[in-house]
Amino acid sequence: MPHNEAATVVVIGTTCLDVKARPLAPMLPGISNPARIRLSPGGTGRNVAENLARLGVRVSLLSVVGTDLAGQRLLDRTSGAGVDVSRVLRCTECTTGSFLALFTDDKQQGYLLDDLALLKRATPEYIQAHRNLLRRARMMMLDGNLDTETLASVLDLAKKSRVPVCVDPATVRRAYALRPYLSEFFMINPNLAEAEALLDRPIVGEVQALEAAREILAQGVEIVIITLAEKGLVYATSDGNGYIPAVGCEVVDWTGAGDALSAAVIYGLVNEIPVDEAMRLGVAAATLALQSADSVSPEMSLEQLYANMVI
Repeated sequence: MPHNEAATVVVIGTTCLDVKARPLAPMLPGISNPARIRLSPGGTGRNVAENLARLGVRVSLLSVVGTDLAGQRLLDRTSGAGVDVSRVLRCTECTTGSFLALFTDDKQQGYLLDDLALLKRATPEYIQAHRNLLRRARMMMLDGNLDTETLASVLDLAKKSRVPVCVDPATVRRAYALRPYLSEFFMINPNLAEAEALLDRPIVGEVQALEAAREILAQGVEIVIITLAEKGLVYATSDGNGYIPAVGCEVVDWTGAGDALSAAVIYGLVNEIPVDEAMRLGVAAATLALQSADSVSPEMSLEQLYANMVI
């Protein structure tokens, strides 16, 4: 995308290297255990941006990487997919962030670790330096890993510029930090655990999840999506609510499925597609992601979404 062309969507959030490890035998302490290890470009913000670009949306990414080889490769991959990365901050004294998923069984259970401290360099001053880009966007998407001060700066700018803001909490820990700002988001899409953090209570089953979506909606959000892993999603808007089942498929990797869903729903919203259809596009995008070993499926396209969409 030419740098002087206004982005339809500006994504602000994490860019990192995903490291996914799957033991090939029961793990034993103190020795080297055989495993299948895969590296993939990742980061909630970066993943959403790449998915949007693959769907044909003009998108700019505001993020932070190091000047190391990993950072350069991440930018090359993201730019190659069509994302404007010209404003990504390169930190000379930082190591590019990383995310480690250690899966311990076939159901993708295990341990998740992240080293995303360099995102603190995405300060309110960094945001203000790119305020003209943000003011001209039709929509912003935020990764919940942003510091609270930066989050507040973005929301203030968005409110003054009347640009709707979508947010993915990204982690349970960050979901708690979003609670004071719920009324300022246009859309929020937590998973079940993050929704529990937003409401500070347990949520069990589809019926309670739908009730939770309505409760979050009542706090001022215009669109609420709660993803339910292999069960699909529930959503609520001022015009109604619904449940979309997941598409049955062989799961290769869960990483990035929620980011693909976010991107497809945002694609639908900026193209004025009815909300129910946008949700179905989101489920189709998550299905593509689940079938890919990469955090963003190289098969992501609008044609593939409609081919896999739940009717």
